[in-house]
Amino acid sequence: MAMAKPQVDPAKLTQSELLQLVNATPLGVVLTRSRLRRQMDAGAFRFGDGTHVHLVRYVRWLVGELDKPRAAKVDYVEAKRRQAERNRAATKAAQDIYPVPEIEDYDRRCACRQSFQLFCMTYFPRFFWRPWSDDHLRVIAKIEKAVLEGGLFAFAMPRGSGKTSLEHFTLECIHMIRTS
Repeated sequence: MAMAKPQVDPAKLTQSELLQLVNATPLGVVLTRSRLRRQMDAGAFRFGDGTHVHLVRYVRWLVGELDKPRAAKVDYVEAKRRQAERNRAATKAAQDIYPVPEIEDYDRRCACRQSFQLFCMTYFPRFFWRPWSDDHLRVIAKIEKAVLEGGLFAFAMPRGSGKTSLEHFTLECIHMIRTS
């Protein structure tokens, strides 16, 4: 008794059946599972239900995709110009912080412009709650001199003594000095 071949319904092919059918030609492998998946995602439910594929609708969709007008190729220089324009727009959108709030206490701000130690303790008490060591005070004096008069310096301190915090809030202080 001969076994009957399973019937393939072209209106309800599984992805595996469609791949076997399409790739069984003399051309060999012309459709991969990942490409079929991308096409099914792009075609939504126009040629299947997400699991099965209607062969005739699938072919009609493919022909429609081929008939779509292609975007004109952009040369390298134009592509770079467009990307730079998008980058500038994104940067500008990220930098827009308008409106700038009013200064709440002008005298406090003026005092903090002259003393980095006071700036740190006034605006960032959560980070600078411990008493200042002699090393901190020497570093603060060098920071104030570099910020107000210009110049560079290097300093070394033990781990956990607040080097990164001092450096970070130095930048905040410079910004405050230059914007007021």
